[in-house]
Amino acid sequence: MSMIERKTSFQPTGRAGWPICLLPNWRGGAASVRNWWHKDALLACDFREGRFMRGGTELTAAYLFTTTRASGISLPDNADILQTLGINTLPRTDRGLFPNDQVTNSIRYSEDLTPANWTKDGVTISPLHYRYLTKIIESETNAFHGLRGSSSVSIAEGEVRRLSLDVKAAGRSVISIGAYSSFSVGTTLRVDLANGSFTGGTNAKVTPLGDGIFRIETSGVGTANGTAAIQIRIGDGPYMGDGVSGLLISRIQMNAGDYFPFYVPTPTNAIATTMASDIRAVQGVRPSDGQPEPFLGWEAAGLDDGFSVLMDLNCANIAPGATRSPVGLYTANNSRFIRMEIASGTFRARSSPAEGAAYVNMPGDIAGGRIRAAMRYAGGVLSATQAGAASVASASAIAPAPLTRLFVGNNATLAAPWNDWIYGLQICSPLSDTALLDWVNAA
Repeated sequence: MSMIERKTSFQPTGRAGWPICLLPNWRGGAASVRNWWHKDALLACDFREGRFMRGGTELTAAYLFTTTRASGISLPDNADILQTLGINTLPRTDRGLFPNDQVTNSIRYSEDLTPANWTKDGVTISPLHYRYLTKIIESETNAFHGLRGSSSVSIAEGEVRRLSLDVKAAGRSVISIGAYSSFSVGTTLRVDLANGSFTGGTNAKVTPLGDGIFRIETSGVGTANGTAAIQIRIGDGPYMGDGVSGLLISRIQMNAGDYFPFYVPTPTNAIATTMASDIRAVQGVRPSDGQPEPFLGWEAAGLDDGFSVLMDLNCANIAPGATRSPVGLYTANNSRFIRMEIASGTFRARSSPAEGAAYVNMPGDIAGGRIRAAMRYAGGVLSATQAGAASVASASAIAPAPLTRLFVGNNATLAAPWNDWIYGLQICSPLSDTALLDWVNAA
């Protein structure tokens, strides 16, 4: 065979000839693709990409999880477009999984500012929109320019509520938010939309959402039994408007409590409530006795003797003192468990009193933002660590009774909703300290 001849098929006899290819070790068939899950994972979920695995086989989410929620839910995707999901559907978009609590928005017409329940003070409502935002345009008068409205649910004296809205500059770059009647947010919240800086409000927060849009939040309290009324103004006070400039506003919400969990649209003259999501793994059956196991293959993989839980999630202490649990494993009657949680302002792993009530604080406590966190139970020891840590914290714990259920984003009584994004979850055999640290600190 000359040097310029090229073989395009195998030789019928003699020495094997392989076709030219660009993938080393390829020997025909589909090219091998590296798995996206940890090599020791028995169950893995990539909630952003919508990929799910159990026992080495990729499946759809319906084979891994059940969701019970007696209402629809609207969640943003990566483009900040609200996706409406029906009842009993996994609360997931391409931004991740959002295990939610029950939330009611008591502001009517949260996006449509034209109805009469929004009092217009020196403004008109433009028929043009920018994305999901509505423009309010100042009139050519020397006056206050803005909107007034109120919650459709009476407020009690001392009751705390969270007011929030999305806003973008549209010729004017300052927004002022205040309250009146039987509601107070403290000093008027003033936000400079050029850079997101602010003054005033109570426990105020300004979050950039991209494209010049900011999510503005402030808490308020009932000063008496009565009406929780709000005012949204362009600028700081009365001024001569130009008839063109204004602000883009939408997604106005008032919910109970001192933090904003997620947005609940109210498209009509009625409040809207999103019910809590109960998310749990589809159980398997133990080969040894026919009783339930957390998921198919748990007992066969030896996870009764020990396991690791790897989580990729967003972690913020949004409700100091409240208990929030991103993952937990429980017995049938819920009395015995091992779970990860934020409680009393501490991020930790813990076991139930029946397991010795071991508490293992995450090194670094609540790191905030997107992190990786891991916990492990093995050999009578409960361990935990998270991104940025140089060590694994551990404490002795009694071996749990056979676990039967895996809850994601809440505890077994739905009293600890995570109310934040979860990006990934993996259940593995017990990993070493080195392996845990390698995983949580991986780029």
